[in-house]
Amino acid sequence: MIAMTPNILARLDRMWRSFLPTISVVLSVLLTVLPIGLPSLNVVMPVFTLMSIYYWTLARPDLMAAPFIFLIGLFQDSLSGAPMGLSAMVFLSGHYFVISQRRLLAGQAFALTWFGFSVLAIMASTFAWIIVCVFYTRLVPIGPSAVQAFLTIVLYPPVASVLSQVHRLLPREI
Repeated sequence: MIAMTPNILARLDRMWRSFLPTISVVLSVLLTVLPIGLPSLNVVMPVFTLMSIYYWTLARPDLMAAPFIFLIGLFQDSLSGAPMGLSAMVFLSGHYFVISQRRLLAGQAFALTWFGFSVLAIMASTFAWIIVCVFYTRLVPIGPSAVQAFLTIVLYPPVASVLSQVHRLLPREI
């Protein structure tokens, strides 16, 4: 039997904590696609996954790699029934947006980071709407996309608050 030294336990603890952002993003996918029982709400469900990707890309970009985000997008599409690749394109575009604006947004007051998220949510919703229109070769109503963007923006502060609590559990260096 292998004795667990404090050094091994500390490494295991650090390794487990380093997976917290990944776990939170996967949980946000499940929360986004979870059928709540209200048929109208499923169409405009807030995009919790975008919230998580934005938060973690801003706070710990070292833990949000583009290949992971691509796979998360495919995972969400497979669960939601969206055109395959739609969420992957939207999430990767959002990831790039955050990386490109990180110097401006990181470490700023929450109001500025929320504003940055609001811009991202509107751009992501518009981009997704355009892609869906092209995919179905018809103009789909924009109302549900606008409501979804609004709900995503409004719910970002409580989600960011929860994610910041998770962030405090992370080791400084991984």
